[in-house]
Amino acid sequence: MQIKVFNPRYKQRDLYFYPIEEFNYYEGVETTLKHVDSKRYLCLTTGLKDFPVRVIDRTMIVNSEPQKLFILDEFFGVTERRKVEGSKGAVYELTKTNGKWTCTCPGFEYRKDCKHVRAA
Repeated sequence: MQIKVFNPRYKQRDLYFYPIEEFNYYEGVETTLKHVDSKRYLCLTTGLKDFPVRVIDRTMIVNSEPQKLFILDEFFGVTERRKVEGSKGAVYELTKTNGKWTCTCPGFEYRKDCKHVRAA
């Protein structure tokens, strides 16, 4: 399984002396851990001896295999996804969760509102 995960440090990337990527990409086999809530967190094997399992918050997952994404959407109440093109050509994703729209554009990140959400 391959997944794309939003990097939470990206929002404060100006605080670091080295480049911070917006997304991290992980690959492994899904597994479970005894004391980890499998509905909230995804556990992936890493293949490393000293670090055998990676625990990922499911709310930070941007993309995964289509079947897994559908299961996550159902769990988090996502009813619709749309791709929109921004004014400068960038592509953003609109997501409707529990009747409320969110957007991946910078305007929505700062103001929690944007023209893409208003248009939807």
